[in-house]
Amino acid sequence: MAGTIQDETNAALLKWSPLAATADEAHPSAPVHVVLGEAIDVASLLTHYR
Repeated sequence: MAGTIQDETNAALLKWSPLAATADEAHPSAPVHVVLGEAIDVASLLTHYR
């Protein structure tokens, strides 16, 4: 990762890790392959428009 991306990643982990550690487990109502496909679509959009 480039320096700035790694810095942003570390900042996000520091910000969200405590909340994630106390969150209840999610139980998606959609099939896992659909949820993963949506995640890939969002990642592609973020990569394209960043």
